[in-house]
Amino acid sequence: MIPNNEAIILYHGSKSGIQGPIAPISRAAAALDDIYDRLQWAGEEYILEELIDEIGGLKKAGTTYSLDIMYWTGYTYRYWHYYTAESSTEIYKTADARTMQQCWAGFHTFDVEMAIDDLKELYKQSCTH
Repeated sequence: MIPNNEAIILYHGSKSGIQGPIAPISRAAAALDDIYDRLQWAGEEYILEELIDEIGGLKKAGTTYSLDIMYWTGYTYRYWHYYTAESSTEIYKTADARTMQQCWAGFHTFDVEMAIDDLKELYKQSCTH
């Protein structure tokens, strides 16, 4: 389990999750949930550099994910935010990195909105059991 002040960042191009403090410390991470985010036009390397500079570095930790899973997860998380206006914190609570890894094989070929709706339904079902 990740402590309350930490989250896993899935970074396209890396081979593993990167663990580090995110909210409320990180302005870069919070900006990604804004309606307009100047970082949305930046490359992923620049965004990661902003985050690393802001919090004084990140430690590699956790499970290693394939680049395909990383790309799909990152794309789905960002699309999810714009599709539902949910915060990154709520999205990650609904579908954490492990869930995304487990669902990738069956969901990555779905329309992204269908995948998000199904991930939300899986979460809802897990809360009722």
